[in-house]
Parts: sequence; C-alpha cells; structure tokens
Amino acid sequence: ALALYARRHGAAALMVTGSHIPADRNGIKFYGPNGEISKADEAAITRFVAERSNAYCLPPAPLGTTWPIRHEQAMASYRERANDT
Repeated sequence: ALALYARRHGAAALMVTGSHIPADRNGIKFYGPNGEISKADEAAITRFVAERSNAYCLPPAPLGTTWPIRHEQAMASYRERANDT
C-alpha cells in the first residue's frame, strides 16, 4: 500500500520491515517517486546513517509501544489496485 501510494502521488517513502523470515532480510525499504530506489542509493543511505552512529536515533520505547498510523486514502488505493488484478 505504501509503495503504491508514494508512486501515485510522486512522493518518497520508507517502510520499516520485520517478519518471520531471517533477521538479515528485515530492515528498511526506501521508495522514490518512481518506485523502489536503486541498491547503490540504498547503500549510500545506509553508509550515511552508519557514519553518524546514533545521532538521529530516537530513545528506546517501552516494549509493546505502538504508534497506530492509518491513512485511509492509501488503503483505498491499495484495495482498488488489488481488486484490479
């Protein structure tokens, strides 16, 4: 839903991912206005953050903390696209 919404609106976006798959497959996905960014750009962003250590990190939140974010327009676009396939 996020990638589709970003593409339709010419926006950049990022998604923090986590799953039941191995930990090395989890992480962050970056999207530009035309879809997922290149591996070279992804590597540059990763280096940029790594070089700055924890300068941009938020303090840890208590276990179980959630921040519900819901964007009805993004969900509606996703459902519309899913129904078209």
